[in-house]
Amino acid sequence: MISRIISLFFFCVVTLGIVLLHQLGALFFGVDRVSVLVVAVLFINIIFRYTIALAVGVTAGFFLDQLSFAPAYWSVATVLTLIMTNALFIHFFTNRSLWTLLILGGVGTVIAFLVRTLFVGSFALFFASLGAQLVSHTIFFILLFYGVNMFTSRLKPYIIVRSHDF
Repeated sequence: MISRIISLFFFCVVTLGIVLLHQLGALFFGVDRVSVLVVAVLFINIIFRYTIALAVGVTAGFFLDQLSFAPAYWSVATVLTLIMTNALFIHFFTNRSLWTLLILGGVGTVIAFLVRTLFVGSFALFFASLGAQLVSHTIFFILLFYGVNMFTSRLKPYIIVRSHDF
């Protein structure tokens, strides 16, 4: 019982933290290009488990949908990104390495960017904006991976074997 309460508390803190960090994106160039929700759920999906990432993504997406002007954008973008990157991860990648994280992070960034473009309808400077977001997300993924790697001996920078779940 206590472990469920602790898990629920951790889930709520992570979800609300993602929502709050997402609102801090207007600080300066580079940070404003990072979609914290997309980065967080892709990192959780690749490093931990798909079901946890889906739960955090749907919950945080729901909260962000309440704050945005495009209804259901964050929920749809998060779920589509998670489903597609998890399918790629299961069928084409065999480990949880930094390179897998970067490749699937790039694919997930492109998917979320395309969904945002379809919802918002802004095709102005499409490739420049996509390129800036890819660079920002790549830097954020590297910092996040090595930041987590400093605090745990479970992660390895090159090959991390994991069981697949879908």
